[in-house]
Amino acid sequence: MIRGVTTKRKTDNENYEDSKTNKEKAKVNRLKYRLLVKELGEFRKNRKGIIGLCMLVIALFIAILAPLLTLHDPLSHFSEDAYIHHPPTKEYPLGTDILGRDVYSQVIWGFRCALVISLPAAFLIGVIGTVVGLAGGYYGGAIDAVLERVCAAFLVWPQIPLAALVVYSWGGTQFQIAIILAAAFVLWPTSARAIRSEVKSLKTRTYIEAARVAGASPFRIISAHIFPNIVHLTFLYMTMGVASALVLEAGIDF
Repeated sequence: MIRGVTTKRKTDNENYEDSKTNKEKAKVNRLKYRLLVKELGEFRKNRKGIIGLCMLVIALFIAILAPLLTLHDPLSHFSEDAYIHHPPTKEYPLGTDILGRDVYSQVIWGFRCALVISLPAAFLIGVIGTVVGLAGGYYGGAIDAVLERVCAAFLVWPQIPLAALVVYSWGGTQFQIAIILAAAFVLWPTSARAIRSEVKSLKTRTYIEAARVAGASPFRIISAHIFPNIVHLTFLYMTMGVASALVLEAGIDF
């Protein structure tokens, strides 16, 4: 009889704890939703942000629908004098270049090429820089020293020759993959050093010390307490990486 009553009490306590946990999770989710709505409302008031978002949407729209928006093959050229430096017309809205190629079609396809190369490169820049910055900034010591020397070595080398070397090693048949890897290869140190500095500042905060005293593992501290506070830097350098990757690609193409 006593054993049965004890088991029932344990079950009731477990149900109560589960109900309490679910209520706390629901409360946290409601707070996150309110913060998201508030941030979206603030973003709507930012005219520059809205204009930038519209420009990004238009660029994505043009890149996705490039085959439908072009009038001619951007690589086809005509050697006849009538097609060289042709002025803008209905058939050639932006005219033709010195090889008789349609400039309008080249511009439209350029949107797709730019996004195909810059977005993956920016993603890799953010991932590599974040991982290196978190590892070096949190652990310190020999790990930090080695990663810092590696970053310094990459920053010393000129970007375009180093990227061109990576592209050349891959060959011309895989140019897009090569330029993506080359851009990430030479542009990640800047983001890594900035994130490292922020992590070294965060790991001395009181709540990090409290988590360490409570027995939290380094992975738990990094993923739950440090990374959410530096993720804005990751997105910032990913955004900057898009422009840097495009400039790097243009330099290598030239």
